[in-house]
Amino acid sequence: MLHIGPFSRVLLVKPAGSTGLAFALHPIPLGLECIAACIRDKVDDVLIYDQFMEKGPSSTFFRILSEFHPDLVGVSLSATEHQSGIELMAAVKKYNPNLPVVAGGYHPSGGPELVLANQCCDAVCRGEGEPVMLDLVQGMEWDKIRGLSYRLPHNGGTIKHNEPREFLPDLDLLPLPARDLRKRRGYVYKNNLLIDRSYDQMEFGRGCYGLCTFCCEPYMSRGKQRYKSPERAMEEIRAIWNLHGRKPLRILIGDPHILGQPRKVEKLCDLLLAADLDITFQVMSRTDSIVKHPDIVEKMIRAGMISWELGVESPTQDDLDRTHKHISLNVQNQAIGILRNLGGESLGTFVVGLPNHTKEFIKQFPAYARQIGLSAAAFGVATPFPGTGYWDELNSQGLIFENDWAKYDENHNVFRHPSMTPEEIEFNRNWCLARFWNLDAILEQFRLDQVRVGKFRTPYKLPLLDFLLTVFKKLKFATEASYELAEDGRHNETKAFKWTQHASFMFDAWVDPRIEQYFQAHPMHEILDMRTFGKMLGEKHLQVVVEARDRKKCLFAMDILITKAGIDVIRLSKKPRSGADFLLRADLPRIFVDPNLGFLDKVKKYVNLLTSRAVQLKGMRTLAQLALYGIKESAIYRFQNYHNYNGKKKQKNQF
Repeated sequence: MLHIGPFSRVLLVKPAGSTGLAFALHPIPLGLECIAACIRDKVDDVLIYDQFMEKGPSSTFFRILSEFHPDLVGVSLSATEHQSGIELMAAVKKYNPNLPVVAGGYHPSGGPELVLANQCCDAVCRGEGEPVMLDLVQGMEWDKIRGLSYRLPHNGGTIKHNEPREFLPDLDLLPLPARDLRKRRGYVYKNNLLIDRSYDQMEFGRGCYGLCTFCCEPYMSRGKQRYKSPERAMEEIRAIWNLHGRKPLRILIGDPHILGQPRKVEKLCDLLLAADLDITFQVMSRTDSIVKHPDIVEKMIRAGMISWELGVESPTQDDLDRTHKHISLNVQNQAIGILRNLGGESLGTFVVGLPNHTKEFIKQFPAYARQIGLSAAAFGVATPFPGTGYWDELNSQGLIFENDWAKYDENHNVFRHPSMTPEEIEFNRNWCLARFWNLDAILEQFRLDQVRVGKFRTPYKLPLLDFLLTVFKKLKFATEASYELAEDGRHNETKAFKWTQHASFMFDAWVDPRIEQYFQAHPMHEILDMRTFGKMLGEKHLQVVVEARDRKKCLFAMDILITKAGIDVIRLSKKPRSGADFLLRADLPRIFVDPNLGFLDKVKKYVNLLTSRAVQLKGMRTLAQLALYGIKESAIYRFQNYHNYNGKKKQKNQF
């Protein structure tokens, strides 16, 4: 029989789930940290277990159960974490069948019956978790807890849904999230695409008044938006700043629409400008609010809110109307123009594979994204999540075929499309990613740094090495994403075959005439500091060729022309040019290296690529010059970082 409470030792669990974003950043279980902060004064102990961050074997969780001895377990779930969450719940029941397990988050809130269908889950918290968990730990009877769904123990497992819970009336009354609990398990969250900045997450408000059919917010926040006071938000920002040792920091403000109450945002910006902290922010907003309040947007960028995620969704008004976006294409274009003129980074998200989409239509998305001035773009496969209008529409027609919740990650197609197979939708989505994320997109982000208003403008040309490090990180991200797709193939091809297949279409997508046009308008040496590079190499022609030798086909050729000023021209094509001073040729089907190999095995594999001539190098003198430049710049980079760190350390001690 379940123990109904009160409870004194609470274990809060975040399962791991498949997500493309996980390669770039570590998702922070902020919701669990908020719950932990609310209940910690009512219990003897609370612990957060984040499966994504655990380095040990799967048996680690059972050991934690045995050592911590919880009397209540809470599990926060998204759709992709459904199966791994159920497995962790099963481990709890194996440890103690009478230990109550409560699930919460967007996925259980949208489909409580789907989660409670598994006997390992005893109850579901619908909506905000803090008040429900407070009632639970203090021993309130379950039938009296608003916002709770649970199985009746003596009625054949019938599910009872208690009345919905009112929203918390004042978010300022919530304590600061219990970020200190990360230290107990050694969790350090990172954004791997950032250079020299720590990373964290917070919320300024909750909810969004938008009613987009594919979004989870309409059922979670019911079209309402609430904010903390600017002073309370600033208190939390200072706490995060101190937690990270007052070092350069990036904070993701997770509100789905930060500009819902623009005057509160403006007040927060005033506080940030007065505090003068080295913190940049990533925010999310509807584009119509940007157009309505350009003066506040400028102040936001000056205060450090430099990165903006926008739901652009589609190049057509018809799609925006079908999904109840209630924004015009013209307004979206105006918003992106405002951000661009202020030096703000605009990340547009697109929905690929709606029922009316065709292969030809989807391939227009990357060109449209560049045309309207986006500095970054993400393309997600249209995914129906339980509780959304999109789920109700497709489910009522019997079109949803996928039962594997790990596939609900916006990387996979999960419903029967009228004109495309799942493989075709996923292929074209990945093609869109590769087509957009080319060298010009990366360089454009650095160019925006130099025209940005406010103190986060870069007043000098970026060192070439910093640019190359960023390119390397993004290529590593793309490679690991391709490897995940290779492991995840719907058929039984080998990992190497799937990786080669995805890499092949990426190279195909990268061959785009816009690249040369961009570099003609914005020469690299005007954005990057290449003086030393140009002087060391002089007039040189570098070339990289990727081919499929068994088919006698060139998949990709990149020609780089260098002058004394630096890189002058970059051309991408499928026709190698003659006369290169340095040439790297790679046979794509033979260069796959499994990332799961150990270090020595990887080294052996790389050496074998050269000895087997899968990778060929010509122009060793030029290669030596490139290596010498790299060694010299790396030494300067390390020297500068060392002195910058010591200088900041002295300032901190003086402060």
